[in-house]
Amino acid sequence: MSVEPGFSGQTFMPEVIPKIQALREKKFNGIIEVDGGMNEATIPIVKEAGADAVAVTSAIFEVNPLEALRNLNAQNFSL
Repeated sequence: MSVEPGFSGQTFMPEVIPKIQALREKKFNGIIEVDGGMNEATIPIVKEAGADAVAVTSAIFEVNPLEALRNLNAQNFSL
């Protein structure tokens, strides 16, 4: 989780980035999925850190869902 447990639409907590990086540095070969605060701005950050997938809700449903999905899928990342 990259937000405090609870409600949807919270702001991404960047302190999870070193945790993702540490898993990759330790050669963790499982899938790392980030849930919380994911949007067009934060997805590239977690992807760069080593995440494999993200869970996205608010970034889709608080705007035009079809347009949001197109924009997010353009980043070539598992949603």
